[in-house]
Amino acid sequence: MQTQAIGRREAARDQRPPLENALWYAAQKSRQDMAAALEACTDDFVLESPSFNVRLVGREQNLKKMDEFFAAFPDYDVVSEHTALGEGCVVLTGRVRMTPSGPLLGLVTNGKRAEVPFSAMFETRGNLLSREVFLIDAVELCAQTGLPLAIGARLLGKRLTSAPGAVKQLLANLLRRGRN
Repeated sequence: MQTQAIGRREAARDQRPPLENALWYAAQKSRQDMAAALEACTDDFVLESPSFNVRLVGREQNLKKMDEFFAAFPDYDVVSEHTALGEGCVVLTGRVRMTPSGPLLGLVTNGKRAEVPFSAMFETRGNLLSREVFLIDAVELCAQTGLPLAIGARLLGKRLTSAPGAVKQLLANLLRRGRN
């Protein structure tokens, strides 16, 4: 009986269009349910977040590391405001809200809820999501949570830039890949 339920769930995810899978994935991540979010993804799904200097490959690594992320930001929530769909890619943009639950990697934060712009670019394989590149405005996240930019640079990667320029470059790369 359980095998039949899993089979129906997999059939449903395969039949949902890529945009619906991306929105489903985002909604499940906002519920801190990465296992459910991954139902919209290929088994070898890759989650990259240059803003956090992270690259996760496969279901097991995504589940483990995202559980750690949700422990650090237990009220993580995305609000998708705009969507775009192209051949082999989906883009969501909007705002992400999150509050650090305490010190972040040993760094003291102010404990205030941050709300910053985000962009998520997804590559698709069939109707499923195969890769996400998730960007937030790391400079603004540091400012709102009280992380000094110099220390935040170690946490969030070597280059602290706001998302819009990086989004344009990554979107151009995704669209170029879709044409090849």
